[in-house]
Amino acid sequence: RSLPLMDCKNILLCLMVLLLLGNSTHAECELHVAFTGPACIALTCQYACQSSWGDHSKQAYCVSVNVATWNCSCNVCKWS
Repeated sequence: RSLPLMDCKNILLCLMVLLLLGNSTHAECELHVAFTGPACIALTCQYACQSSWGDHSKQAYCVSVNVATWNCSCNVCKWS
């Protein structure tokens, strides 16, 4: 029996965050929301993160907030 698609996305998101935390021991990383809207396209989200935070933007992904709302989330890291 397979998991529903939304459960798989949530599990994948948690694993990605754990991976980033493990890989950024010398960086200070924060999660920022570039935009919120009724839709989110991965490439548009990536461009929005890079436009806002430049090289400090390490990852961009779309997260469903509810049925009608999406966030474009950006992992922003600054080396200490």
